Parts: sequence; C-alpha cells; structure tokens
Amino acid sequence: MAALVALLRGQAGRAGAALGLALATKLLAVVAVPVLALWAWRRHRARPILAGAAAALLVMALAAMPYVARGAARPVLSSYHGAVGYYPQRTVEAYNLWYVLDRVDIRLRGQPSGEARLDTRPFVGPLTHRDVGLLLVAAWTVFILAGLWRWPGDGGLVLAAAFQFFAVFMLPTQMHQRYVLPAAVLLALVAPLSPRARILFAVLAVTATLNQGLDLGRAVLDHVVQVDPSRIADPPAIRMAIRNVATAVALVHVGLLAWWTAVYRRELAALAALTPGSAAGSTSASRPE
Repeated sequence: MAALVALLRGQAGRAGAALGLALATKLLAVVAVPVLALWAWRRHRARPILAGAAAALLVMALAAMPYVARGAARPVLSSYHGAVGYYPQRTVEAYNLWYVLDRVDIRLRGQPSGEARLDTRPFVGPLTHRDVGLLLVAAWTVFILAGLWRWPGDGGLVLAAAFQFFAVFMLPTQMHQRYVLPAAVLLALVAPLSPRARILFAVLAVTATLNQGLDLGRAVLDHVVQVDPSRIADPPAIRMAIRNVATAVALVHVGLLAWWTAVYRRELAALAALTPGSAAGSTSASRPE
C-alpha cells in the first residue's frame, strides 16, 4: 500500500523502498510488480522504474545483510525460490476456485481427499492442475495489464493491483487463506471513488475475514479434538458445518471474480476520467524522483 501511494505521489524512490521492504518480508508482494512497472512506464517511462528498482534492491540487500553475515544466505534465497511445491495441493485452505473443485471431487464424486487435493495429478492431457492454474493466472494477468495500459488512471493503478492480487489468490494452486488479504486492503484505497469499487471492497472485506476466521476455527477444532476428544461432543458434524460455510464463501469468491472481470475495463475507464492527465497517451503532471 505504501509503495502504491508513493508512486501515485510521484515518489519513485520511496515507492521502491517500500516495495523492497515488502519483498524482504514476504515474496507475495511480487504480485504487484508487473502492475507497478507497467503503470510507471505508461505514465513516466523508464526513469521511475529504474529509481524504484534501485531503491528496492538496496532495501532488500540491507534486510538480508544480518543473515548473510551469519552464514544464512542459502536459507534466505530458498525462501524465494523454494516455496513452490512445498504444499503440492490445489488449495491450502484458500476458499477459491480450486476449493470448490475439491468439494465437488470429494463430496460428489467420492474421491479420496488426499488424491483429490493434489495439484500434481493430470487435469487434461499432459497438463496437471498446477499447470492449468498457472495458465489461468497468466491469462488474467495479461487481461489486467492490457486494461491498465489502455486506461492508466491513478485509481486504475490501485484497482489493477487489487485485481491482480485477487486473481493470484483465486486461480493458481497452492494458495493459502491469508493471500486474499492484500486485495481487500488495496480495495479500501479505491472504494470511495465509485459504487462498483465500494461493492467489491464490502464483499471482499467480509469474505476475506471469513476465510481467515473459518480456517482458524477449523485448525483450533482439529487441535482440540486431537488433544482431548471428549471436549467436543460431535467434532465431525461441527467440522462439516465449517466446510459447508467455507464452500459458500468460495462460491462467492468465484462469482466475485467473474463480476470483477466483467466490469473491470468499464471501471478503469470511469476511474481514468476522474484523474486529469491520465487518459491514454498522456502523462501525469507530477514528476518522479
């Protein structure tokens, strides 16, 4: 959020420093990089990208220095390139498209849960579920960036970043429940600008909160049952109730993705009209660092 605000204020160095701190904290922040870079190029060309990249790399290097000094460079690097495949499942309690398919395969088709949840099994031909997820998120990324290139408004930058985070939560496999939070938080910045953005924010704020709360409740329940089964009279029934509500949340997320995709370009055009100088082919009056 700080990187977006700084970039909108024409402070490319500060935006890069904030992004570098985010990347040094959690690799998930990389999701925003294509959106930030394309918008910066569209509005200001190469200068802010270079300044932001230099600041980000500097902050990341400073954050890593204590670990490197203690001989922990390899674990630091592995946190960036070794995360994929650690949980080879279609979803890790992220209530998204794959969670719905998990419920269909397990409840309706009777597949064993361990088999149904794997993202390494074939989906169609040589493509696995993981491959299909990557193809889907690639397609949505192209769609999101193409719209932002056409309408590079200030509000459009925030909306595109939020949409990119939501698409990454919904479409690839191995997603965790907390990965939906950046989309909801970023929508708070653009919600005052249009009725559709307010609806997106209101719905996603509720469903993102439920995704965290329901999964926390499920995890606590599993732990309690394991430690002392007598403390809960019928844990399977309670657990199934949680799963049913979670499935409803996942279906809302699927519907929200479809609606957001349908209105995205219209919303970008409307938000661009609110920003003087942000129409296609023009540049902002603010100057980057």
